[in-house]
Amino acid sequence: MALPPPVFTLPRVLVCEGNEDKAFFERLINTRNLPRFHIRTTAPSRTEVGGNTRFVTALRQIKVTRQYGLLKNILLVTEADDNATARFRWICDQISAAGVGPPPSSILTPSKSIPAIIVMTIPLDAKSGCLETICELPARRADVQIAATVDNFVAMSGKNRWPLRHQTKVWLRANLTVRADDPFVFLGSVFREEKNKHLIPLDDPSLDGIAKVLEGIGRLGDVQGDKPSLSAPDAQTKPPRRRKSPHTRNPRKRV
Repeated sequence: MALPPPVFTLPRVLVCEGNEDKAFFERLINTRNLPRFHIRTTAPSRTEVGGNTRFVTALRQIKVTRQYGLLKNILLVTEADDNATARFRWICDQISAAGVGPPPSSILTPSKSIPAIIVMTIPLDAKSGCLETICELPARRADVQIAATVDNFVAMSGKNRWPLRHQTKVWLRANLTVRADDPFVFLGSVFREEKNKHLIPLDDPSLDGIAKVLEGIGRLGDVQGDKPSLSAPDAQTKPPRRRKSPHTRNPRKRV
């Protein structure tokens, strides 16, 4: 069954690869009281899965909506996988194919189109990784004793020689299996269900960088001229406009 056409009432849209990513960002925004986004996955229908190959379809669906002209920013979030640079280029190719304007010049730099397109790879500032990678440290800090036991398990199984993103998937799966009430708990359920929020606390400082990017996009609509990179600290902060004191205004002459 095809998904209904999106209806946008906010100036910001976040498009991610799948339902687990969607649940993560919904919980992160609520936990940290960040600017609200319309959050969508790249899945073209209810019976199909998303993924990093379907951003072009998601962008085309957004482009034909009646509210497209009201949007200011579209954030595309993709996992870095084994090569963040290659993943960014692949997403840029899809932006070009979708016909929504020129792609951005670099990760976290808004494009010069309207609405602006921004690409975020997760983990931030890392060459490789995935959603599980950024969830590992909050889960580790939430229970350091179990974390140490899981470290031993991963080492003894030999999975610590796997690529990083596979290591973190194994580590987090084992960690959640031991700590959750349901040993088969889905990662999306960790973020959606209130009883599971302690498993991966999203107020952990390791997620401050991602939260800062989302907060910065909430301010991008106020920036005029060239759009700065979101990775630069306080790049979107505008100096306040000074109002003239009423004592310095020229009084009107009375007739």
